[in-house]
Amino acid sequence: MTSGRRRYRANPIYSLFPILLLLLHIKTAFAIDMGDSLIRDYPVSLPIPKHRLEISLDYLRIDNTLDVFDAIEPEKSGESSISRDFEMSDMSGFRAFANFGLFEKTTLHAQFIQRDIEYGRDDLSVRSLDFAVKQNINNRRYGNLPYLSIDAGFRSNTAEPPDFISTHEWKDQTPYARLVIGAIAGDFYPNLFFEYGYATIDSELNPEYAEKLNDPSGNREEASTDTSRHESSFRTGLCILVRFPYTAMSRIEYRYLKLFRDGFENEPDDNHIFKFDMNFFITERIIFNFGNIYYHRQFNGVIPAIFSEYTQNSFDQNYFRFHIGFTVLFGID
Repeated sequence: MTSGRRRYRANPIYSLFPILLLLLHIKTAFAIDMGDSLIRDYPVSLPIPKHRLEISLDYLRIDNTLDVFDAIEPEKSGESSISRDFEMSDMSGFRAFANFGLFEKTTLHAQFIQRDIEYGRDDLSVRSLDFAVKQNINNRRYGNLPYLSIDAGFRSNTAEPPDFISTHEWKDQTPYARLVIGAIAGDFYPNLFFEYGYATIDSELNPEYAEKLNDPSGNREEASTDTSRHESSFRTGLCILVRFPYTAMSRIEYRYLKLFRDGFENEPDDNHIFKFDMNFFITERIIFNFGNIYYHRQFNGVIPAIFSEYTQNSFDQNYFRFHIGFTVLFGID
């Protein structure tokens, strides 16, 4: 990767692409029964039907063409090579996830994400896993009571940093619990969710590189190489599903992420995340999907393993990711 980066501005037509495609699809759509729709990775209160299986595969991308919010920062005059070692720019990857209706009110969720990120002067490879069980409390409306569910899950990230920074994999493990409250109003399905997680992070730096970071002049003999820690997180937000009869379903979501870390009082400790998806039912079993995610502070709190006292300054930037893929449904009567 070249040492000098320019600031890119994407063509505004990219922000209009979802609307244009939706209008075209509505005009040419034929009747498709969306049935119980789908839940992909959406935080919603209702489970999928018993013995229904969803399999989804998405391609992930961010580059200078899709950089609507100037996530790829230009190189600043006089900026040290050390600070640039932790800058994130272009990213590509994929994610695969599945949902299975184990019982009438119980859904199993599994997700795998592979990200390859341009990280300073080298690359950073991150693998993410997420397993969860959704237990619906009531899936029928009783008077004005909302739908409720509780999710219990476990997510983990494993990052392979450049060798000059560390030969030790950076890892984190986070058990979490989520309460979701939802209601259906015609073709609108809003869901309010609250989630708590507790992360254990295992990471370290090469001793030589840690000394350079602590004292670039090289006068310090010892430097801390262990960047392991624990941190708690609280997420809350609103996920709205909107159904366009016989054609498509969209997801609009906002979530606020608050982090509780010891020793980082003056550094970014939260994140604002916006998500938008469009799902087009090509048939009752095959759904085309595309969407995007906006991170106000990059992967701050999203991938705990790559945050440390040395990388913290690079996390106060926005990041915009695009994805495109499909979902296949099995077990439809």
